[in-house]
Amino acid sequence: MSDLSDIEFDERVNAPFVEPTPEDLFEEALAREEARDHSRDARTPTGAVPKEPSAPGKSAPAAARTERSVPLKSLRAVPDAAPRPPSTLTPDGASLWRTLQEEYGIDDAGGLTLLRLACEAFDRMHRAAALVREHGEVIFPVGLAPRANPACAVERDARAQMMQALKGLHLDIEPLQLRAGRPSGR
Repeated sequence: MSDLSDIEFDERVNAPFVEPTPEDLFEEALAREEARDHSRDARTPTGAVPKEPSAPGKSAPAAARTERSVPLKSLRAVPDAAPRPPSTLTPDGASLWRTLQEEYGIDDAGGLTLLRLACEAFDRMHRAAALVREHGEVIFPVGLAPRANPACAVERDARAQMMQALKGLHLDIEPLQLRAGRPSGR
């Protein structure tokens, strides 16, 4: 058995993850740049004159911080407005897009792709449902036996695709049950 009393534990390991703010990213970029400048200054050849601070009373890194800008690639842009629905959606599909976008704030690339797929499946489901309402669930082809309307299968598949995309977004639409097991009969 080893003695664990001399091991130092880092308290930040068990801390919850917090999304860095733009100010935090800016300070981190400044610190990296300052460390880079410091290591560059330490490598000056012998006999070379070290850099003087440009502002009186400030150290070289502090003076450099006021003069130099941070590279833009280290800062993340914050979008001003919510992404707009794709132009291929019907007004009902675009309305669903806006509703889910406003309620859940979906803005990452994967989430937007799943949201687009869900809204497209929603539109397809409604178009197929309109065909089923128009022609019925059973069609009677001339000279053939009656058969199921193919739009019924399209509607079913589109509904399954929409539900799958919503589940991928973790937007389950069923309310949570108060207890485990099957729901009671009514």
